[in-house]
Amino acid sequence: MNIYLARNRCQLALLVLAALLAALPVTGATDDHVLLKRLTYASSPERRSAKPELSADGRVVVFTSESDYFGEGIEDGDYNIWLLDIETEMLVRITDPLQPGRISDDSTVSADGVLVAFRSDGDFLNEGIMDGSDQIWLYTSDDGSLVRVSAPMMEGRGSYEPEISDDGSTIAFISDCDFLSEGIPDEHYHLWLYDIESQALTRATPSVDDERLVRQPSLNTDGTQVAFHSDADFLGEGIQEDQYEIWHYDVPTAQLTRITRSPLEDRSSTAAYISGDGMRIAFQSDVDFHDEGILLGQTEVWFYELEQRALWRVTYASGEGRDSFIKGISANGRLVLLDGDSDFNGEGLADNRFEIWLYSVDEEGMRRLSLASDENRDSVWGTVSDAGVVVFASDSDMLGEGIEDNQSELWLWQGDE
Repeated sequence: MNIYLARNRCQLALLVLAALLAALPVTGATDDHVLLKRLTYASSPERRSAKPELSADGRVVVFTSESDYFGEGIEDGDYNIWLLDIETEMLVRITDPLQPGRISDDSTVSADGVLVAFRSDGDFLNEGIMDGSDQIWLYTSDDGSLVRVSAPMMEGRGSYEPEISDDGSTIAFISDCDFLSEGIPDEHYHLWLYDIESQALTRATPSVDDERLVRQPSLNTDGTQVAFHSDADFLGEGIQEDQYEIWHYDVPTAQLTRITRSPLEDRSSTAAYISGDGMRIAFQSDVDFHDEGILLGQTEVWFYELEQRALWRVTYASGEGRDSFIKGISANGRLVLLDGDSDFNGEGLADNRFEIWLYSVDEEGMRRLSLASDENRDSVWGTVSDAGVVVFASDSDMLGEGIEDNQSELWLWQGDE
């Protein structure tokens, strides 16, 4: 199966021309004059592009989209994985679109943009994969090869949320599959590590007696440190179901450490992102760690320094009912990307209007990168590189091009002009 779309140069040229015309400066997205560029152009207004992930150098972005960019007859609702080289503007479709009803999602890319891992129930290699049986796949852009990582298959089991290390050595993912024939019951989810060179699978989390969840693994640069969240009581400390905590796993020593401790069962910490050196974890939580009066359900962003075992708060809600949700951290740990409806800089932003924000550790400041075109538009799902390049998804018509409500497109923010 040839999934590298060199034959689509003609259609691509039209897309590139449209993208070049969109590279216009826009004012008002922050207090500074910035360059905001639209990266995707939906094949029809109801088609959406979402969940971008940038390579560490900010050159390559992978994402999921239901758009039929090359006019191949992709049906509405059939999401594929795409790779866009931002510098050359070459767009590549990674997954086979001719499998109606199959979904490909949750893509992640190595630092050099060569390796892409993603989740899909597509039967790309004609192995008899059933509709809804999610697998983890590895794509190599150098030769267009595709390998299924989550093997062997198990009927009724699934694998989700892959994360590839920047050096391309390791893939972490979540699964309830019994890959090593250990007797893991259905819906008992674990953190798994896949060594790309040896193709070996390792189960990182210990077994617990009940059906608890493990979610959203994040790897450091060389794949030796993992952060994730879970409500599993791995250490027998009495953690209740749905009480999510942040955990850290050290691969060389196989040591599992609990990072957060909620004093209340109805508070949770989720969405952990670890820095490239493995020394800093960013996450979101409604736990009132420092007794500051944080309300139940008031989600804030936090940093945890592993060496100092220090916890400090990044965001401060501008009012009751305002939330901040972390979307990523740069590999150097100096930049945090989030979406939220807080009015951090006192601009009069309305409640429930979510914008993309960039927090700089060095500047101790927050910058707004998006600007909602009306009260029904939101900006979400962002990713950030060490250089401060940001790609995010939004249905806002920020350049006045007639983008419709719910027409989610990808946008590039490159900093000051």
